[in-house]
Amino acid sequence: MAELQAVLPRFLCKLSILGIVPLIIASSGCGGVPAGSSSTSSNPSTGAPAVQLSAQPLSVPAGTSVTLTWTSTNATSVVIDNGVGTVAANGSTPVKPAATTTYTATATGGSASATSSVTVTVTTSTPPPAAPTIQLTATPTSIASGGSSTLTWTSTNATSVIIDNGIGTVAVNGSKSVSPSVSTTYTASASNGTTTITSSATVTVSNPPPPSSVSVPTWHGDNARSGLNANETILTPANVASGKFGRLFSYLVDGYIYAQPLYVSNLTINGASHNVVFVATEYDSVYAFDADDSSVGQLWKTSLLQAGETPLAGGNPKPWIGITATPAIDLSSSTIYVVSAQKTASGNNFRLHALNILTGQEKSGSQRIRTEHHRSRRSDATDDQLPQSCLVVGHQYFRGVRYGRLRSRLGACLQQDHLEANWSAEHLSQHCRIRNLSWCRWSVDGRRRSGVR
Repeated sequence: MAELQAVLPRFLCKLSILGIVPLIIASSGCGGVPAGSSSTSSNPSTGAPAVQLSAQPLSVPAGTSVTLTWTSTNATSVVIDNGVGTVAANGSTPVKPAATTTYTATATGGSASATSSVTVTVTTSTPPPAAPTIQLTATPTSIASGGSSTLTWTSTNATSVIIDNGIGTVAVNGSKSVSPSVSTTYTASASNGTTTITSSATVTVSNPPPPSSVSVPTWHGDNARSGLNANETILTPANVASGKFGRLFSYLVDGYIYAQPLYVSNLTINGASHNVVFVATEYDSVYAFDADDSSVGQLWKTSLLQAGETPLAGGNPKPWIGITATPAIDLSSSTIYVVSAQKTASGNNFRLHALNILTGQEKSGSQRIRTEHHRSRRSDATDDQLPQSCLVVGHQYFRGVRYGRLRSRLGACLQQDHLEANWSAEHLSQHCRIRNLSWCRWSVDGRRRSGVR
């Protein structure tokens, strides 16, 4: 019995240590536990800390937010680097990395620790190039057959420019002359390698004017001043009506127009055929305009003023008196005869000009000056009608007048042999009636040979 009492406590003590049977030992100690003392034992937590870190999304453009999320166990603290700091054991937080960054979460429990990392990739893409622009124009936009137009283009942000209709690759900015035989639309394409932009311009080609033999070379069409076009084929009383007949276009000139515009058909100027209207102004200018196509416009202009000269100061008409009488055209020599009035350093005078109707240039022997005057017997209001030039048997006649109503007129008839380009020394052998004014016969030496009737 004594031996059992000695062994049993030791056995039960071992079982107690193993957590199987808690006992109170009253009779003796257990491995150094004195008899009469007590102790309570439980199963303590012995797990190591753990942590898991994730990011959503894992790849973003620069400046975009990312959410970090983490969970941990057996941790007394959790810290995330790269500026995040100490956080709760479980949670999430937004971050906005400027570059690709690896975040690491460290969980600590007792003397142990655990880590988890995640990498956020920040993409840095090159922005797309600026879109190109291009502007294509044509000047003029309308040409006669055989004429030319200039294409001009400007572009930005373009690495290449191509124009169709046979032109091909061109500089990013430039110009080119084209002569299409028919109306054509040109398209320029500007590209920067990824984007293409286009611009178009149309050149309209007009057919040449219809053949015509009709011309109006002098005031009212002929020296008889009939005003008749006996070869009219288009105008009729039916189509000369409101809505069917009227102004087609207009041109700007430098002064008032008192002289009747003249007209010559089928003139070849600068290599192209034109119907041409000739206009003279009170500022001593003569114009040649295309009569059919306003986009062709002015064919030539000639000022009859020399350096330092002006037209005469006007009373009637105002403000200038330059070319008042209607010129006359000699079709056989392609010459237009014009009388100009001008103020010069030596005084006022009239000049008779012979201009080439194809170029507007003065012909040899042109600019004959006349300053002598003769008092007319007429002084009634009919003399206020302005005189016109006329051609008779190879001679050019004009009558100069002094302007103003109901005053004595100073007038003279002058003659130029436009074939010889010299003043005739003979008395005028032809009579020229000018716009219902007087018949006149004067010698070119200034002496009166017959009266004004």
